[in-house]
Amino acid sequence: MPQSGQSACKIEWILAKVFFMPALPHPTQPVAILPSLSREPIAESSVQLQRARGRGELIIRNCNGVSSVERLYQQGCAKIRLPRRSDGVREAVLINSSGGATGGDQLDWSVQTEQDTHTMVTTQACERVYKTPRVDDSSTVKPAVVNIELSVGKRAKLAWLPQETLFFDQGALARTLTANLDDKGELLIVEPIIFGRQAMGERVDCGELRDRWRIYRKGKLLHGEDLVLTGDLARQIAEPMILDGRCAIATLLFISPRAEGFVNALMQVADHQDGISAWNGKLLARVTAKDGYQLRKKLVAMINMLNFEAPVPKVWSL
Repeated sequence: MPQSGQSACKIEWILAKVFFMPALPHPTQPVAILPSLSREPIAESSVQLQRARGRGELIIRNCNGVSSVERLYQQGCAKIRLPRRSDGVREAVLINSSGGATGGDQLDWSVQTEQDTHTMVTTQACERVYKTPRVDDSSTVKPAVVNIELSVGKRAKLAWLPQETLFFDQGALARTLTANLDDKGELLIVEPIIFGRQAMGERVDCGELRDRWRIYRKGKLLHGEDLVLTGDLARQIAEPMILDGRCAIATLLFISPRAEGFVNALMQVADHQDGISAWNGKLLARVTAKDGYQLRKKLVAMINMLNFEAPVPKVWSL
């Protein structure tokens, strides 16, 4: 409606002035908007690609008998979600919003559980390690880097249960997992890796995987291992003394005073090519399978036994 003292003709003139602008004159000569693009191929190493960076931190504290979040920090592509549960277990789901990892990417995760808490950490989906370009056309690669820091307080229980890492051809990953346990703290770690999904026709010919674990109890080394697979991965996977053609593997580590009592039950799930040992309050299992589905079937059964009487995370459902 026209305001007082303002005619309808004047409003129409204003609208015409705003919406019916005169056309811009056309140039008589073509204007180069973009510089001419060279058809010369660009060297892969000369292109500075954007890299993913992310850091997520979580601190869980006992508040009146409930495992509650004391601190949640997320930065970059690292996200953390906290599904609701009715069994008193604090569950955290880690997300890499960049969709995977390749050379030069870096993800840092830190989970600290204080005394008398029960925490379970998993991932929203399988982490993907994609092809990593070579550095300056050489044999050197700059791997994706993942750093994991776990802290388990007195009488606390922590289950680190990420879904499978999907390792693609020519991928490169350097992963470090460090855990520190206080007195009577219990820890379950499961890290599965799949070298190419058979149902998708994927094949891994070469790549580089370096997986370093260091577990301490009050500063004293309790468990340490380094898994290194580099170069011709297809040959190593096929080697009978290494993986014997099984492209899905997992390492399971259970630190608890009750560890040695689970060996016989786990052996019922494992097959003759798996290995399970327990000593001094520590259980270590090497699990293999022909494909990711068969591996997950084994792991779901094992986790159900060891997961401090809590069910497998829902994202692990077959």
